[in-house]
Amino acid sequence: MKMERSWGGWIGAAAVILSIFYLMTARVYTEGSLGESYLLLKPYPSLELEMGGGEEGAWARTHPGQPLPWWQAPVTVRLAYGGDWEDPVIWGPFHAAGYFLTPALWFAFLVILVRQRRKRKRIDRS
Repeated sequence: MKMERSWGGWIGAAAVILSIFYLMTARVYTEGSLGESYLLLKPYPSLELEMGGGEEGAWARTHPGQPLPWWQAPVTVRLAYGGDWEDPVIWGPFHAAGYFLTPALWFAFLVILVRQRRKRKRIDRS
């Protein structure tokens, strides 16, 4: 029981940390480039993982007179360079894999909690 409890704590902590990381960061592709991207800090939590890209000035033409979105604003916090098609970086695939790992960690954490609750009920009945 002690081993399962410690695993549950580690899995829960990893799920919380990864959730916060992916809610607060996004891979943003610059307009008019060949896949050049950056890992940016979002100004607010959201589920968007990747955004941007396309032809130079495409967003401004489709949204005339509106302010730039946060990922095109001149003041953004760049955490890492994401590379492009000619110069890829190694963290890109790991970033995508971690995004899919997060729900699996939450599921494992819930399974451990349910199992612990059932064990406690069995012990209380004895």
